[in-house]
Amino acid sequence: MTAAAFSTPAAGAAATASHPKVISSCGAAHFKPKSFVLTCADGYTQIKHVTYKSWTSSGAEGKGRYVYNTCHPYCAAGTFKHHPVTFSLGRVRHVHGQRLFTRMYVTYAGLTQTFQLPTSGS
Repeated sequence: MTAAAFSTPAAGAAATASHPKVISSCGAAHFKPKSFVLTCADGYTQIKHVTYKSWTSSGAEGKGRYVYNTCHPYCAAGTFKHHPVTFSLGRVRHVHGQRLFTRMYVTYAGLTQTFQLPTSGS
């Protein structure tokens, strides 16, 4: 058996406690969430099916499915589009006693869009 096989839950919790978290769905901060809601007011812009390449004390990288409402001709009549994306998290800040990622950079179709992430839950 490897040393990792003898790892205790407390040891794993200590390792993740030093890493920043992110408010991913307009609520509580999480470590490696599986999805993101990028527009908290209406939920029309999300990243789903998230997997991570890395998660460190200064940044994280991953990929997922970017889902957004076209809002054409208006949001209630719009259609949802889906695109594969890569993303990175950065700009760690201390907020209310915890370290949070406060920026997300989403890349698809050769373009990168920056999102300011929430620093408190709704």
